[in-house]
Amino acid sequence: MTVMFNRRRLLTGCAAASLVPANLATIFQTPAAFASEPRAPFRRGASVHNVMNWASLDPADKLKYQWPPFATPQHQLPTAILDNMRHAGFDFIRLTLDPGVFLQIEGSRRNELDTMLRDNVRRLIAMGFGVIVDFHPNSQVPTYSPEKITRSADSSLFRAYGEMLVSTARVLSAFKGERIALELMNEPQWGWDASSTARWQAMQKVWHDQVRSVASDLTLILTGARGGDKDGLLAMDASPYRGSDVLWSFHYYAPYILTHQGVKSEEKNSRLWQYFSDLPYPAAPEHFDDAYRLIRRNIEADKAVTLENRASLLAEARKTLMDYLETRPGRAMVAADFKQVADWAKRNGVPQHRIFLGEFGITRSYGRYRASPPEPLENWLSDVRTEAEANGLGWALWLVTGYGGMSLIETDDSVALDRPTVAALGLTKR
Repeated sequence: MTVMFNRRRLLTGCAAASLVPANLATIFQTPAAFASEPRAPFRRGASVHNVMNWASLDPADKLKYQWPPFATPQHQLPTAILDNMRHAGFDFIRLTLDPGVFLQIEGSRRNELDTMLRDNVRRLIAMGFGVIVDFHPNSQVPTYSPEKITRSADSSLFRAYGEMLVSTARVLSAFKGERIALELMNEPQWGWDASSTARWQAMQKVWHDQVRSVASDLTLILTGARGGDKDGLLAMDASPYRGSDVLWSFHYYAPYILTHQGVKSEEKNSRLWQYFSDLPYPAAPEHFDDAYRLIRRNIEADKAVTLENRASLLAEARKTLMDYLETRPGRAMVAADFKQVADWAKRNGVPQHRIFLGEFGITRSYGRYRASPPEPLENWLSDVRTEAEANGLGWALWLVTGYGGMSLIETDDSVALDRPTVAALGLTKR
């Protein structure tokens, strides 16, 4: 299922040291040893999206970032959360960075941003985590939206983005011997046609070569177009990167109506999500009556929906639900999708352990969020995680903390991890 929309904007638009344990030191290899080690260097991780993303804006000019940009309580990640993750069995953190901040701020303050990044990476390494630094554009300041960054390889913004990647690669090279990787761009918003797919392929190669000029052995994470989804990866040609230490990422949220139930959106392809909750998984057509009863109740309870619009919404919801159920979503569907990725890897000569499930997640019911209850959530997460591991893939859950209903922690103000989520990931709840 392909949906053309900025999913991250929907889920996060409201968001504003100990030594490495001895057992981890023996289990995991450094990037330098990666070429001869048939195991993913980043195996079980989760994304941290609040520490260096969704920066504070200047109250007087919403097109400018405030200094310091990441100093609010919402930008803090309690050590207790990291401790709980380490004890549960997570071994790396995917740390997202808002490139707009790094592109706009100049002079001595720009150097301070690199220091902030260095300090955050050092903190995570000291706690026993590998770190993927992920440049993760958003549209908070429209100038730096992912669509604009990749609009043209001839633009000054595209060139500035490449220079930013080079500067960051130099910062990360100081951590030589640690499990460190640089993800060039999260979810590029092109590639739903052949020409823009080819354009993304060429753009990513430009950035790859620029980074390689200053960091020959830094692990880089590449992605397909189409928002980084499975089909975007399948459209990529991996041959230009042979001999380079790269991982290939794809994101998995299929079926979207299941993983994004409860999310509010005005976009045409996703406006019904807010009314879907408690969907079964695995599922089949015989689940229709019970599932539709809840969806109908959610629509009828929305006082913002007029009587005129209610009938069309109910009809659309019926069709969407039946389409979902008729696909009989379950483990077999997930396995078939992952087989497509495995087949792509074979065709392109890419070892399985160099494929990376960069994101997957599902909204759940807690606090003010009405989405998936524990059982279908556990079933879906377990199926995706198990198929990833069966294919030798490392994975990163979306996400540790944040608003939108997709969170590893129990509630928005908790430090404890959600028990059903941890169980589905095959980890241990502390």
